[in-house]
Amino acid sequence: MKAKLPFFIDAIVLASAVIICLPLRMLQYGDGIEVYTGFYTNFGINFIIFYAVLAAAIIYFIVSSLLKRNKFHLDTSAAKFPGCGVFSALTSLAVLYSAFQSYSLKERETAAYVVSSKVPEIVFLLQEFFAILSAVFFLILAISLLTGKDSSRFRILALCPVVWNILRLVLHFTVTVSYTRVSDLMLDMLALAFYSVFFMAFAQSNSGINSEGAVWRLTVFGLGGALLGLICFIPRAVLLVMGRGTQIFVLSTADVSDLAIALFCVSTVLTRLVPGKTDERVEEKTE
Repeated sequence: MKAKLPFFIDAIVLASAVIICLPLRMLQYGDGIEVYTGFYTNFGINFIIFYAVLAAAIIYFIVSSLLKRNKFHLDTSAAKFPGCGVFSALTSLAVLYSAFQSYSLKERETAAYVVSSKVPEIVFLLQEFFAILSAVFFLILAISLLTGKDSSRFRILALCPVVWNILRLVLHFTVTVSYTRVSDLMLDMLALAFYSVFFMAFAQSNSGINSEGAVWRLTVFGLGGALLGLICFIPRAVLLVMGRGTQIFVLSTADVSDLAIALFCVSTVLTRLVPGKTDERVEEKTE
């Protein structure tokens, strides 16, 4: 427990930021964000507090991670991690559902917001392809974590979530609207950027290839990505349940993969990062 204290404090900061930001986000949908288009209409005090808390939490994660740099490593030993295994399996299912959602969303066009016609169809197909491969990776990882088997040999598959999120980010850049003036779109893009860096660091740490310095990125972009993912998913899901889905930006969705990835990131940081500069598997490779 003493060794986990630094990450326990990180978890408290994450939970506090979520508790503060979620009600503010719901208020913003009620008064401050234009229905359907997602544009800011009243950038009031709730927006200022919201982004201040969001920035403060991420800055804390950066400082905290730098202070713990080279003191922890990702535990890749042949041990069971049931929590991570369950969340990995749920992420596999969520990624598949997200791929279905994104394909349906591609068919949605309006006079104001369309996906750029300059984007080749192959980009959309690649996104779906890497989503399927990512789901396969999370399923294999789940089996490995639940049974205590080594998953580091699936190094190529471990890169699929990175490519999938990068492709999603690229397609967000093709939306013909201001990224800074549409609240949902900006948060989506920040979340995808954080996911991409997290999964790259995870792939490096899990395989033991160029893993030096990757742990601090796991913490910063894992916890930061989890915060953004929860802020993106939960308010939108609540709006859909309340029958107020039109208040969400037309090209944004309550993507269940945001929730699943957030849980996966948090469980990885809190349960699989252990004291030590490097793991035994990496040491054996260097001898």
